[in-house]
Amino acid sequence: MANISVNSFSCPVCLNFLEDPVTIPCGRSFCKVCINGCWDQEDVKGVYSCPQCRETFNSRSVLRRNNMLAEKVKLLKKAAYSAHCYAGPGDVECDSCTGRKHKAVKSCLVCRASYCLAHLKPHFRAPAFKKHKLVEACAELEDKICSQHNKPIEIYCRTDQSFICYLCTMHQHKGHDTVAAKAETAEKKSFPSLCVSPGSEDSSSITVNQHLSFDGVRKSLTDLKKQVEHICEEEFNKIHPQAAAVQMTSLSEPKFREDFLPYLCYLTLDPNTAYPDLFCVRRTDR
Repeated sequence: MANISVNSFSCPVCLNFLEDPVTIPCGRSFCKVCINGCWDQEDVKGVYSCPQCRETFNSRSVLRRNNMLAEKVKLLKKAAYSAHCYAGPGDVECDSCTGRKHKAVKSCLVCRASYCLAHLKPHFRAPAFKKHKLVEACAELEDKICSQHNKPIEIYCRTDQSFICYLCTMHQHKGHDTVAAKAETAEKKSFPSLCVSPGSEDSSSITVNQHLSFDGVRKSLTDLKKQVEHICEEEFNKIHPQAAAVQMTSLSEPKFREDFLPYLCYLTLDPNTAYPDLFCVRRTDR
């Protein structure tokens, strides 16, 4: 069983081991609950399709359990469970195990607990757990919960550069530029200068590499400098050659009467509005 690919026995819908596997007309197998959920949404159209290859069927087939496939999945589960049974150093422990803890395979953001393969089964079978949010097993589970609204953190606010829950978008982050947390994390991973801390695929913390490259910034500044120089040169050429040839000389500060005469002007004062301590003297010699 060690040489068999686990993906061959995984449901294309939930991506977990097949539970109560059934095979549809196109030959692909799904969990009975998963394929029924997909086809329930297509009842209105009356045309059913395979969620993986998209082949359509005019009628809803009767789903029967694939017993041979179910036995193979059962053996594979036992092999995988025995190989990764107990939690070791650095592993996330199952919160439901008593005594020696088994290794957790998933963490539930609603239950705020991590589960091993055996204790995770109710989340796939019971309708009450259908809307629970499962993520890869992580020790720092509280970091994935909004401390204000007690909801899973699934959104990234680009305006405030922080990870938030959906209720935050209705209040203090209303109208902000937001994207899905996974989309933001994937975008950061696409840049070599940005990286996500190991083991935190869905983490709400992003580590920025201190050796951030500024080659793009330097190029932008160089282009901007050239544009400014070009504009200045064009404006300077518009100046008339004669005006450009004029040399500005600074005038000396006036000291004598003759120097002040060019600035002479006669004042007319209104006695009613003049300064109260200013007296007007009538001159009769001119």
